[in-house]
Amino acid sequence: MPKILCDLDLDLFMYRVPSSLRDFLQQKFPRHTITYTASPERFSSEEIEVYWGNRLPPNFYQQLTNLKWIHFGSVGFDRYEKSRSFLDRDLLVTNSSDIATDAIETHTMYQLFSLIRQSRSIEIARQNNTLSRLSFENSSSNIRNIRDLSILIVGFGNIGRRLANSFLSLKANVNVVSNKFSLQIGQFPNYHISQLSEIIGNYDCIISVLPFKEELIGIFDEGLFKNMRKGSYFINNGRGSHVKEMDLIKALEDTLAGAALDVFETNTLYKNNPLFLKENVILTPHIGALDLNYWTKQKEIFVYNLERYINFDYKHMKNICYGVADYD
Repeated sequence: MPKILCDLDLDLFMYRVPSSLRDFLQQKFPRHTITYTASPERFSSEEIEVYWGNRLPPNFYQQLTNLKWIHFGSVGFDRYEKSRSFLDRDLLVTNSSDIATDAIETHTMYQLFSLIRQSRSIEIARQNNTLSRLSFENSSSNIRNIRDLSILIVGFGNIGRRLANSFLSLKANVNVVSNKFSLQIGQFPNYHISQLSEIIGNYDCIISVLPFKEELIGIFDEGLFKNMRKGSYFINNGRGSHVKEMDLIKALEDTLAGAALDVFETNTLYKNNPLFLKENVILTPHIGALDLNYWTKQKEIFVYNLERYINFDYKHMKNICYGVADYD
């Protein structure tokens, strides 16, 4: 029976398999050993056949000579798509794509409404005990309504599609950008990412939900920010590496009315990061995918896939990223 190594053992809600799920898995799959660890690199056992987690160390999979299936607890696979040593292995790879769509949709709504209704100014006034209509006067000119906005969603995967439909239902003007359009959706004017610098100045709010791609690192730089409409807003819930933060900080001083970030260039903002001092910035600690039902959704997809893996029914596993042809 396959042995499973799981790196979801940190002291964080989204990175630690809850005890109730561990008990459930033990009861449902009593013949399968699941080892939970915060340090997967310590393992090199030839018996490990399945890896489950979010923090697969670079090239670590090469130590697991009997590894057959990797299930990422996040979208995950985009970090390995161009790794020749990874792709040369006969691996089956699945991920947890779409389990966070509801949460990220809600989080993006919170960010946008907070920006256009000037919630940061209100909170600062409240903390200073100066909350009044008079104290808010300087922020009044930036108050916006959702129906008045033109929104550009950059990235058109599951999350981008959901956001586009949600904002459209609220009567906003929605356009979308992607680095590929295998499926065209007629109700949204759409552009290729190569056109981004040409069109970005036409919108009141730019929302990035791009996946990780090496060629997209630093795409939101000084030049792109300068092309944005004066008084516009920027939201990043994609990858922190897509944004050059120092360029964003400059743009917040002369072009942008505000920004909201859930991801950053580094995993944790250093204490003296200038973003902390910007009154027109909403910062959240990478919690966009957080949801009270998060582990219920993780359980559903992992259990579903594990049942099919055990029964050699690889073609019917969910969220296959790579390798199913090798298991025909």
